[in-house]
Amino acid sequence: MFTHDDGFELLEAGYSIGAAVELLAKSLLASLSPLLLLPATNVGADTIQKYVGVASRAGPALDIGKVKSLEAGACITRVTALGIGPLWTPQDTSSVLEVRNAAAHLGLVERSALKAAMKPMVRFSEHVRERNEINPDMRWGTHEAGRIAAKILSDELTEWEWNYHAKVNAARDRFHSSWGNLPDIYVEELLRARQDWTPAGGEYAEQSTCPDVVIRAGPTDPQMTGALR
Repeated sequence: MFTHDDGFELLEAGYSIGAAVELLAKSLLASLSPLLLLPATNVGADTIQKYVGVASRAGPALDIGKVKSLEAGACITRVTALGIGPLWTPQDTSSVLEVRNAAAHLGLVERSALKAAMKPMVRFSEHVRERNEINPDMRWGTHEAGRIAAKILSDELTEWEWNYHAKVNAARDRFHSSWGNLPDIYVEELLRARQDWTPAGGEYAEQSTCPDVVIRAGPTDPQMTGALR
């Protein structure tokens, strides 16, 4: 899709990627409770009636045009907080929503941005498909499209694996250069002690979680995540 020469096709693809992730996120929230789709502000009577499922007996009929829902970024954040979404990073959110917004509001799309946004969109879609036990051919329309989606996901996992091992080796080299003579018995304790430590200054002063390590080791492995910050 991101190799297409038609500018309008590229614009449609850019918008569709962001819209797909938003709707997939909303489907996950709605599967738990429609109330999770309520926006944080400006909640009108029509919106409340829609999500609560109670029609007004005295007032006018529900005006569907006035029904609001949680905006896309907040949906993804809520899905992640509830632990019902795919492996995801803030960079993924920026990637899919920025390419959608550029296509919708500016009429612009860059092939590199479209290609980068395609990967997390496929990951999100495959997560929802597997969660709902939907056949790949049915989800993607054709067997070939399903095969391509599986290949995109497989290649992304391979790339994460390479990045993970590269960062582990770099961390190991740095560790040994600093504490090469430390007995192995103290290594685990030292990593635990330094898990939430942030340097006072310098190039690595900002503390952040490495997405490759979280994805490879799992978000429930704080020792590995902290050790490689």
